[in-house]
Amino acid sequence: MSNFVKFGTIFVNWALVKKPLVMKTKYESLKERIKNNELIGYEYVEKFANNLPGLILFFEAESKIHTIAHEKVEEFKDLIKGLELRFALFTKSFNGVEY
Repeated sequence: MSNFVKFGTIFVNWALVKKPLVMKTKYESLKERIKNNELIGYEYVEKFANNLPGLILFFEAESKIHTIAHEKVEEFKDLIKGLELRFALFTKSFNGVEY
């Protein structure tokens, strides 16, 4: 009975209870897509949100455009460094607004 847990009047074999699925974070999913060669290009923006740098990633399949916040930019820059992509852009600001 050591694997059994009592819930009210019901005993449940805890060893048979399925563990919940762990969902991937947005960034883990994007990294996986990059490793699967789905990335076609990116844009590095010096002043993206709150005047901090950001990345805009462009993928071939659906869910095509994703933004990367400043705290993860370096991590993604290391990941995409050296990839042969259709384009790689570097801009000073987003939406054509110069600061």
